[in-house]
Amino acid sequence: FTEVSVKCIPRPEGADAVRWGRERYSLVQWRQLIAEWQVNYPNLTHANGSNCHETVGHRGTKTSNPDTIKHCFFKCKVPTWPANLSGYSKALLASFRVDSWGNM
Repeated sequence: FTEVSVKCIPRPEGADAVRWGRERYSLVQWRQLIAEWQVNYPNLTHANGSNCHETVGHRGTKTSNPDTIKHCFFKCKVPTWPANLSGYSKALLASFRVDSWGNM
């Protein structure tokens, strides 16, 4: 997967096709692709939440690393705010970013 393809959301095109990024698939092709991904990239988790690729501790240290957080934060879009907001509100809202899925 690439950074671009991961951000793509599959969208239906009519009743018999799916568009994913720039690619268009029939429903049969799309289902085959999903099945292939599930075989190639299985979600094998253990009872404690870890998987064969990372432990819970490893994931926790990576997602709580200040450098990683800063890197991801600055890759997100800076939202635009109404012009009539006060200076304090603008300063507070400057702490927020919007991710690829529209979450703050």
